[in-house]
Amino acid sequence: LLELTGFADKSADKLLLGIEAAKSRPLDRLIFALGMRFVGESTARTLVMRIGDISKLEVTSVGDLEVLPDVGPRVALAISEYFASPQWRRIKLKLEQAGIALAGTSLKAVSNRLAGKTIVLTGGLNRYTRDEAERLILSHGGRAASSVSKKTDYVVAGEGAGSKLEKALSLGIPVLSEEEFAELIS
Repeated sequence: LLELTGFADKSADKLLLGIEAAKSRPLDRLIFALGMRFVGESTARTLVMRIGDISKLEVTSVGDLEVLPDVGPRVALAISEYFASPQWRRIKLKLEQAGIALAGTSLKAVSNRLAGKTIVLTGGLNRYTRDEAERLILSHGGRAASSVSKKTDYVVAGEGAGSKLEKALSLGIPVLSEEEFAELIS
């Protein structure tokens, strides 16, 4: 690295530290990054919350997958086929050789305070990052959605909230501040 233009000791060290840190990202991020068909960020989080780690996920039956939230028959089949494929075995080997943590950091269930509740975040949050807030929702048994619908239970509105807030108000959906959201999960 030191031979490349623009790299001195400090920048090379920072890059190497960043690469090492990237090897142990949360497991849901790794599952999402695999690019499985129909598996988005929310489904990846659900898989980590309900299944735990990749070794268990690899052997989970289609029937056990399709009963999970965010996973139906089509998604369950896609997940099962992905983990049964030679492509996955090649990727897994390369990840292991690169020192990527396949066990990852799973999301732990803290409570069921938000069980069955769908929550949408909108606007700029001050107390939490968007990712932290979504993880809190999941860890308390809720579902973090990206758009407001009749099925939405709460909208957490931060600074500069726009169309999602307007839609929530027009549908009569309760709107919470960050402080009210923190009280709801405490």
